[in-house]
Amino acid sequence: MKYVLKLSSFSALVLALLAGSALFWVSQQVQKGEREQRKLAHIVEQEREAIRVLNAEWDYLNRPDRLEELAQDYLKMGPVKADGLVQNVRLIPEPVITPENGSEQAATGGKAVAKPARPKPVAAPLQKDETGFKKLIEDLEEGTQ
Repeated sequence: MKYVLKLSSFSALVLALLAGSALFWVSQQVQKGEREQRKLAHIVEQEREAIRVLNAEWDYLNRPDRLEELAQDYLKMGPVKADGLVQNVRLIPEPVITPENGSEQAATGGKAVAKPARPKPVAAPLQKDETGFKKLIEDLEEGTQ
């Protein structure tokens, strides 16, 4: 018996092969994408764990008692004493601008510091709450003279 392949049978066979190979290719691409997604999710979880560890380290290293000890050991810092505070506003030296280099130098002959000149303050009208502050400054000035 002679088997004759008709055009419709051939096209159906080719179409089935194309559909099968397309389905195989799509399934492989989906599996590849899922593997990549799992790998990225694992990396993200590792990074989150590293962030948690770093936050715990940060909290441990920034304990107030540890920072206080380091400040005393390396910076020779201690508690602020009342005798170290400025009692008179006039004791604070005004910066002197030298035209040669444009740097500021303390009026008491301190070292030159390269800073831009501060703009002159604009006088604002006195308000009710500023008069009390002005009186406080005057009282401080009178008490130290």
